[in-house]
Amino acid sequence: YHYITNRSRFIQPDADEDEKEEDGSPRLTNRFLFELFRKEWRKYYRTPELNEKLYLHYKGFSYITNMAQFTQLKCLYFEGNGCRSLTGLETNVELRSLFIQENVIEKIEGLDNLTELRQLNLSDNMIKTVTGLAGCTNLDTLYMKRNRLGKDECGDIETLKGLLERPNLTCLDISDNYLTDPEIVPEILMKLPNIKVLYLQGNDFIKKISAFRKTVIAKIPSLTYLDDRPVFPEDRRRAEAYARGGIEEERKEMRIIKKEKEDLHWANHEAFQLMINKAKKEKKEADEEVEKAKADKKMSMKEMMAQAKAEKAEQDRKNAIEGKFEIEKPTEEDKQFFEELAGKTETRFAEKQEGKEHSEEVGDVPSNHFGKERSDDFDRKVEEEHDKNVKSFESAVDGADKTSPEKLPVQEEEEEEDCPPDLEELDREELERTKQEKQQEWL
Repeated sequence: YHYITNRSRFIQPDADEDEKEEDGSPRLTNRFLFELFRKEWRKYYRTPELNEKLYLHYKGFSYITNMAQFTQLKCLYFEGNGCRSLTGLETNVELRSLFIQENVIEKIEGLDNLTELRQLNLSDNMIKTVTGLAGCTNLDTLYMKRNRLGKDECGDIETLKGLLERPNLTCLDISDNYLTDPEIVPEILMKLPNIKVLYLQGNDFIKKISAFRKTVIAKIPSLTYLDDRPVFPEDRRRAEAYARGGIEEERKEMRIIKKEKEDLHWANHEAFQLMINKAKKEKKEADEEVEKAKADKKMSMKEMMAQAKAEKAEQDRKNAIEGKFEIEKPTEEDKQFFEELAGKTETRFAEKQEGKEHSEEVGDVPSNHFGKERSDDFDRKVEEEHDKNVKSFESAVDGADKTSPEKLPVQEEEEEEDCPPDLEELDREELERTKQEKQQEWL
């Protein structure tokens, strides 16, 4: 439904349209546009007011017609058609770029309503005078290369006087025309305050101006591009120096410019060298900090180890002097085990003195602290130590019996005086001392 209702807005060919102009050239008709949009369907909408660009170049049209329906047209390519007039664009008020070069237009007209027009290319036409630009208030680029400017008998200044109606021009091309009056520079070109790009080559008046490029650059301060190359700041300084004092002043300015370049070069070189030195210094400082941190960490570890060793050596020295040695504190299970072991050892010793056979072996008491093999080994060593002490005591008693009777009373008196303890007490003390020594060895 949408497609059917909108088909009425499409360009419809009219059977009654005349496809030829009076001079026999083709006319821009709805049938032509209908066929164009059908063939070039990728470029255009079939609804005319939706199209913003229109390519009608090299079609042979002598006049611009049938353009009222393109209300949103912004760019029109109409070059190479043999067009004789600019009229026909009065309703295209949104037009911003008009390329109508390579035609046979003799007069600028019909542009008063194109207030949005910014770029106008009228090169390769037959225009003699610049007029009809008063309505193009936003025009900033005008190309009029290879026209007939200067052929009018009114003079070059009057020919170009229409440019003053557009003081906001930034780009102007009037090269390859017939301008001969050098006064157009001060009277016309210097009065365009925003001009930046200017093409003047191919006109006879430039031969009449001494040092043409330098003179024009010096007289138009806003100029950034002249003819075939840009206007650099150095070019402007040389041109202004030439305008002040001729060739000598220009040479002096050139020496100053050269000196400034050298100074700038060496300043950049020194700045670059300073940057390199700064980077090297920062890297060196960073490396030194890293090495220092590593050394501090290494020294701190060494110092801690050395301090720990010194403290341990000092404690060992004190223990050696005082006869103390650090022993791990026994747990409650260890204390209970050793108490039971001591009781069993005493019982066994008493039974052995009485000549009784003991039924239990020392070390049979289960313990989480010692395993069975370690307990048996400990019992064996205690038993060996006890037997050794008993034998030693018996040999001492036998030696005393073999002593001469004369000395016996004295010995008995001495023994009475010393009040020696009984044998059972001596064996108990010896056993206790042996038990403590073995305990320290095992711990």
